[in-house]
Amino acid sequence: MSGPATIERPTSMSRFLTLLPVLLLIGGCASVWERSFEPRDEVVGEPESANVRVREVPWSRLESALDELSQLQAQSDLAWEDWPESQKREADAKLLRALQVSESPETIEILGRSSFKTTDHIRPGDGSLGRFARKIGAHYAIWSRRYLGKTDRVVHEPVQESGYRQIRYYDRKRKRYRTRYDYEYWTTYVPIVVKADESAWVVYYLRRR
Repeated sequence: MSGPATIERPTSMSRFLTLLPVLLLIGGCASVWERSFEPRDEVVGEPESANVRVREVPWSRLESALDELSQLQAQSDLAWEDWPESQKREADAKLLRALQVSESPETIEILGRSSFKTTDHIRPGDGSLGRFARKIGAHYAIWSRRYLGKTDRVVHEPVQESGYRQIRYYDRKRKRYRTRYDYEYWTTYVPIVVKADESAWVVYYLRRR
């Protein structure tokens, strides 16, 4: 499941068959899980109703399964939407096995996923992932992470400055604008490019039927 990107959001399973992480930059105070969420279908949430299990699955295991599913779709003469329901259920079962879900595939609904890459320090156990999963009515939030290496990151370092600043004000007594010079201290934030560790993340959200 980091910079700005233009993304074509397909309606088929193909958006679930790649581990190319994308961060959807949407404003507001939503968590990274919510900002990058890709619903499989229209998700009707059940806020505060789900007891969410948040756990990790090995990246190599998940990547292997998604590669296999991607090959199946590439070899098919039919688009995902036209696959027989039995074939779709079989594909879902492969994904659920990769996610180490022991429950029967017929009892689990795949709601969607979050995928992104970032240099930020992400902690799935800090409560934010569980809260978002609960918001959409998921019972499982199964995540995986892969280290991508070093990348450039822009940080803003504070620099203290001082000097005389021109201040224009209105003199009520003389009824006209005047100018004075005050000595002040201020902080300027200077962008600096540094090397930072980058990771790719993917989370699948599952709900019991």
